[in-house]
Amino acid sequence: MDIYKNAELRVLRHLADDPEELIPEGMEDWEFYATCDRLEKRGCVRVAWIEGHEAEDAMILDTGRMRLKELEMELAGEESELERLRRENEELKAKLQELQNPQDDETVKDLAACFFGDTDVARHFLHQIRLVPDKEKPSIAKQYMNQNKLSPLSARNDLYSILVKHGLYSKRLNNWTQLLNKA
Repeated sequence: MDIYKNAELRVLRHLADDPEELIPEGMEDWEFYATCDRLEKRGCVRVAWIEGHEAEDAMILDTGRMRLKELEMELAGEESELERLRRENEELKAKLQELQNPQDDETVKDLAACFFGDTDVARHFLHQIRLVPDKEKPSIAKQYMNQNKLSPLSARNDLYSILVKHGLYSKRLNNWTQLLNKA
């Protein structure tokens, strides 16, 4: 919510609550007068101005009550959007934490043997296969083979054994081999 809407919301809430003080607590005089001027031009409040640009009294009108409701709904929408973004952020952090599991070092070390000793490639492969179902994992391995990042000699039995050992693949060897040949 921008600064003008926020100021309008504060003034309208204050006037709607029928306070003894004219200016909301914590609001500067000039900010209150500028906001009242803007709201008066919109037909939301009626202000009794005295010498210069100072208000003696202010009253919220029906249009002002509608504007107050509109601003509160907008604020609630922004807060719910903020809560949604916070929740998504927490979910993404949890997924990232899951991907950066301390046990990954052992898995990457085992996988690196199949990827010509390259731990960076092995780690990238590990992150990729964690995000897909079992039936897509052999095609990812085939892509690494085609890019000469995965040893064709290790792609079948060795890689399969490592994936099963670390709980990353749950099907049988013949399934792995068949899907690897198909890809």
